[in-house]
Amino acid sequence: INTNETSEVELSEEEIEVTFIEKRLRGKIYFISEDNDKEIYEKLPDGELGDLVGKYNENNRPIFFKK
Repeated sequence: INTNETSEVELSEEEIEVTFIEKRLRGKIYFISEDNDKEIYEKLPDGELGDLVGKYNENNRPIFFKK
């Protein structure tokens, strides 16, 4: 067993940096993650990242989770 291979695969959450873009959807501004997941987060009144509220599907359409 090559131990170097497993150590390369293991990443802590702190090493993964995700950037966000702001986008207007349904008349509100949301944060969209610029990664493969393309998750949609609320933008709080203070400009901070809020709750996960949806994500883009394989057709690049925003899908919001039911409340």
